[in-house]
Amino acid sequence: MADYPSEDPQGEKWQAIRAEYRRVKIGPLIMEEVCRAVRPVARRCAAVIFGHGENRPDDLIDDVVQQFVTGPLIGDKQLKYIMSVSRGISDFRALMVSIARRTIPRMRTRTVIDNLLDRARPILRTDPFVVHRDGRNREAYSFEGAEARLPSEDELWQAARIAALIPKVGVGSSERAPLVYSDESLRQLLGAVASCLGCRFALRDLDAVLHHVLPCFVPSFLDSDDGVPEVHSHAWTAEEDVMVSQVAAQILDRLDGAQRGILRDKLAGAPDAEMAQARNMSRPTLAKRKQAVFDLLKAELEGLDRRLQIATMDRLGYVLGTTR
Repeated sequence: MADYPSEDPQGEKWQAIRAEYRRVKIGPLIMEEVCRAVRPVARRCAAVIFGHGENRPDDLIDDVVQQFVTGPLIGDKQLKYIMSVSRGISDFRALMVSIARRTIPRMRTRTVIDNLLDRARPILRTDPFVVHRDGRNREAYSFEGAEARLPSEDELWQAARIAALIPKVGVGSSERAPLVYSDESLRQLLGAVASCLGCRFALRDLDAVLHHVLPCFVPSFLDSDDGVPEVHSHAWTAEEDVMVSQVAAQILDRLDGAQRGILRDKLAGAPDAEMAQARNMSRPTLAKRKQAVFDLLKAELEGLDRRLQIATMDRLGYVLGTTR
C-alpha cells in the first residue's frame, strides 16, 4: 500500500474530492491521489515493463500516469466505480491502488521503440549533445545553442520526416528484437532530430518521432516474432560500396540546392501539396521540377543492379537527412 498522510478525521479531504469530481471529474486533488497511487506501482513494475529497475526517468513515469487516467480511469470508467462505492478517503485510496496494481502491468508491453529509446539515452548524454535537467531532475537534450523550449507536434512531424531518411538495417525474422538502426545510424538519426528541431527535446518527444517513423514496429513485441517485418541487410563488397558512394556523389553534384530539397522531401514522404505550399509554388510547377529530379536519378541509376539502386537511394537519404 502506498504511504499516505494520516486520514483527515473530519473527512474534509474526501468531501473536497467528491465536490471536485462532481464539478470537473478529474482536477488537481484527484490527480494528486492518482499520482500517489500510480507512481510507486509503475516504478515497481519498471524492471518487467521497461527494463530499468526503479530508475525509469520521471517523464516516462508521468506518461504511465497519463495512460492510467485516460485508459482505466476514464476509458474503462473505473473512476466512476471508485466514486460510487467509496465511503471515505481510505476506501478511495485503497481502490485506486488496487486498480493501479491490476492494470498498469498490462498497459504497456516493451516494443522495438522502447529498445531504441534505451540505446538513445546514453548517446544523448555525450557530445555533441547537451543535457538539460529541470527541478524534478527530468532530462531534455539538444545541440549547443538550441532554443530553451520543447517542440510542438508539428515540429516533431517535421523531424520525423528527416529521421525517416536515415537507412535502417535488418536482422531477419529469426531475431526476437529487430535492431532497426546500427549504432552509427542511430547516432546520426539523433543528430538529425536535434538539428531539425533546433530546441530541447525529451525522450517522450523522441518516442513520438520514432512512432511516426516506424509505425509498423509499434506492435512488435519482444516475446513474439509475429508481425515483425523483416528489414533486409546485405553484406556489400568493397567494390559495391565504392560504386554506391560514387553514384550517390555524382547525383548530389548534379543537383542544385532546390533540387536536393525536393529529393529530400520526397524521400521523407512529404505530400506534393505540402511541398508546393512550402515553396510558394503551384503543384504543376512543383511537378515539373520534381520530374527533372527523377529524370536525373533515372539517368544515373540506369544499368545498376536493383540492390545497388536501393542502396544508392539509401545513401542519398542518409546524406540529405544529416546535412541540411
